[in-house]
Amino acid sequence: MPNGQINGTVATCDDGDAVLNGVYQVLTAQPVDSKINVIFEGAGRSSFSSDVADGYGVFIALSNSTVAILFSAAECFDNPPLRP
Repeated sequence: MPNGQINGTVATCDDGDAVLNGVYQVLTAQPVDSKINVIFEGAGRSSFSSDVADGYGVFIALSNSTVAILFSAAECFDNPPLRP
């Protein structure tokens, strides 16, 4: 992710499942001098047809660094039909 750019990632659950919790991690080449601004972080619906929050996302803006990698993960409630 280039310096000064806004970027994000979304972890989604299977169709019909609901997100319970989520986490994110930002790795940067300059952890001491980097400025990472979190624009949005939380659960939401990945589509308008979903009745429940089925995704977890984070969007950040980065400055004072040359490289950053952004990861996110979602913990999902497995509604029927259950996954094998």
